[in-house]
Amino acid sequence: MEDTSQQQQSRLYRGVTSPLSLAGPTEDDLKETRYLEDMLIRMEVFESGEGMMLRSSTLLFLQTLACEWIREIALIKSIPSHVAETVGGKIFAFGSYRLGVNSRGADVDAVLVSPRFVERHEFFEQFPARLKEHPDCSELHAVSDAFVPVIKMTFRSVDIDLLFAKLDLPTIPDDIDLRANTETLLRNMDEQCVRSINGCRVTDEILHQVPNPENFRVALKVIRIWAKKRGIYSNAMGFLGGVSWAILLARIAQLYPNAAPNVLIMRFFYVLTRWDWPKPVELCELTPPNLHFPEWDPRTNLKDKYHLMPIITPVYPRQNSTYNVSHSTKQVILDELERGRQITSDILFKRKTWEDLLQSKNFFESYKHFVIVIASSDTAELHLDFHGLVESQLRKLVLSFEQNGAIARAHVNTKSYGRSSDSDPQHVSKWIIGIMFRKIADAGKKLNVDLTYDISNFIKQINSMTASSQLHLNVEYSRPKGLMQFLPKSEHPLLIRKHASKASGADKQAAQQSKPPQPSRQSSAQAAASGGDSPSSSSAQAQSKRPHSPTAVVSAVDAANSASVESAATTDSVGPDGDTDVGAQAAKRPALSLDAEAS
Repeated sequence: MEDTSQQQQSRLYRGVTSPLSLAGPTEDDLKETRYLEDMLIRMEVFESGEGMMLRSSTLLFLQTLACEWIREIALIKSIPSHVAETVGGKIFAFGSYRLGVNSRGADVDAVLVSPRFVERHEFFEQFPARLKEHPDCSELHAVSDAFVPVIKMTFRSVDIDLLFAKLDLPTIPDDIDLRANTETLLRNMDEQCVRSINGCRVTDEILHQVPNPENFRVALKVIRIWAKKRGIYSNAMGFLGGVSWAILLARIAQLYPNAAPNVLIMRFFYVLTRWDWPKPVELCELTPPNLHFPEWDPRTNLKDKYHLMPIITPVYPRQNSTYNVSHSTKQVILDELERGRQITSDILFKRKTWEDLLQSKNFFESYKHFVIVIASSDTAELHLDFHGLVESQLRKLVLSFEQNGAIARAHVNTKSYGRSSDSDPQHVSKWIIGIMFRKIADAGKKLNVDLTYDISNFIKQINSMTASSQLHLNVEYSRPKGLMQFLPKSEHPLLIRKHASKASGADKQAAQQSKPPQPSRQSSAQAAASGGDSPSSSSAQAQSKRPHSPTAVVSAVDAANSASVESAATTDSVGPDGDTDVGAQAAKRPALSLDAEAS
């Protein structure tokens, strides 16, 4: 009888399966939850009450400006004045702000929903001009040709990303629900508007799917801090973004609907370390409306079958929020989930604390080889766009590295860096990619890896998207000891800590072995790679040959760092099986050749 009652109760909860446990919180759970909440307050990571009120009032004021502008558009298009007064328009927030977990000072994602007579080009051409007239608006930048078009601005000191979507309605009611009546809502909308409005619909549906939103928010704050501290919070870099982490935790909340936040976090790591990827994570079953927007479906879309960690948005049209995940980033995520499982298990038995879970990761401890991508621009305005462009394309460089049979992992640090010295350009961004090579059978052999083709192709892609003599792109190679020249002084302690830890144990014995004297700085040999043209032997030559394109300089440190750059015509590439393969392409271009250690 008790089992039947529990089965009936489980049917009341949302999710694609029944809950795994309906157990409620214990006294210890409530105590742990209070500790978590106090810890979050002490960390001062999330927005204060005053900050949330400022954001709310700013969005309401923007909505007033938008409605005034929409009424003017209505009058211009000969809509009667008494009708124009009622056409409306509404701004909806979404993302971390809507979920109630936005970091202090983080931007606010929002979408302006308008009646059908307002066109997208009018929004991006006319509304920015109206905003610029306001004294509280600054740093406005409209990106109308993006995959999801957006107006970026700072309004009343709040950074806002404002999207646009028009509905096939003559007016926008104040009480409109974007979750309801999907078929009516999305009818006659184009794909860009659907993408814009679905950010809001996804966020609202996530909150609708969790049984206890307050417990969910506390747990999600911890998960977001953990993911950022461990360097796995970035959709653009091939990791997971805020929506993906929220969906994962929402699924755990469905499986344990009465659990306290501390239990949700522990179960989060326990369940996901045992998840059978690429089995998708879904919050609900959807009945597709009679519409024809493309959506995630591995049964009919061949490319969807190869997604590695599908986490599916809970509204139509369903999308995989993690399509950027690669083999390398998947393994990094799984490693961090396993670390989280072990630490939360120790927390359960009072062997560790929540602060141990949220300890920052030292990216530089994990790798012996690094590729540094350096983007610089002549002006701050140009650099804002160029930074975003290069960052959005980095995962393609990582994917090309993964195709190299000698590379086991290519891991881009989600943190970018600025100037490291006065000699650096004024406007510069640097990204560090850690490289891990596969072990080879013969430990005495050196693995010579040529990355020139991958880097040349990356540069060619960037060149195809921009052509300006004011944009510059350099790609360099370094071992750990050489990284200080690329990083600001604030990051140097991380490198010192790495060297200190490396000097212990077996590594200390290896460090004590005698070595022949070696030069202390990188060799002058360089390979310049640029799309299409024959590469020259120096960056100066490359710039003179391609004055209207970003310049790529591929450098490698000298033998002191176990690397060499030689002419490909004279350099053999030794694969993991020990065979030598120069290759036809190698004879035509300089090579970035890394003599990687067998480990």
